[in-house]
Amino acid sequence: MTREEKNTCIVGILGVTFPGSQDCIQKFRKLAESEAVLPPLVYHQLDFSMVKPALENEDWMAIEEFLLDGVKKLEMEQVSFVIIPANTVHVVLESLQNKSLVPIINMIDAAAEKAKDENLKKVAVLGTSWTIKYHLYKKPLESRSIAYALPNDDEQKTIQNAILNELVPNNHVSEQTIFELTSIVERLSKDGCDGVILACTELPIVLNEKNCVGIKVLDTNSILAIAAFEKAKQIENDIRFSKLII
Repeated sequence: MTREEKNTCIVGILGVTFPGSQDCIQKFRKLAESEAVLPPLVYHQLDFSMVKPALENEDWMAIEEFLLDGVKKLEMEQVSFVIIPANTVHVVLESLQNKSLVPIINMIDAAAEKAKDENLKKVAVLGTSWTIKYHLYKKPLESRSIAYALPNDDEQKTIQNAILNELVPNNHVSEQTIFELTSIVERLSKDGCDGVILACTELPIVLNEKNCVGIKVLDTNSILAIAAFEKAKQIENDIRFSKLII
């Protein structure tokens, strides 16, 4: 049965890390419930214990293979499009999209567009060391005339440790880590950043506008959930319109 024969939009979610994926799903469902519309979701979770060594070795071919296998499983469920709530693996998104039969929403572009919509002038990016090393946000932000700022080396080590050794395995961090992370945001704010992109889907679990005062916090999970919901509504509207003209 094709998606058209089902006459509905099905959202495919490909999880890389479990906490980040669950956070995104919860935000999508909360958004949908607020409008009394809940498009069907199909969720496939990768085994991060297999993905992590490939990340550490920067084996992007292996990572793309893991992702492609997940996308193909979602395609078999007749999803209309896919979201991947994980910033770092967007390193291979262009190649992955070329091999996918369905659209994959680019969360990096969605976050950069949100920064533009908020009229931000200088944005700090907090994420894994790979997200920073491969400059995933540099071109999307600078092409929108938004300056791009990064943590220093010591700060990046703190962020990487918080993500991989606390948030991903435990879904929480210590009070000391929260203090260190908020101090990094505070320092970047004092250096002229008017916004910060939480470019790791685990970071919104501990960072928000309540503990990051005086700076606009962009939660990439929320941004991705909104983008997915809006796309699902558009597809549903197109389906209804096509029924009217048949």
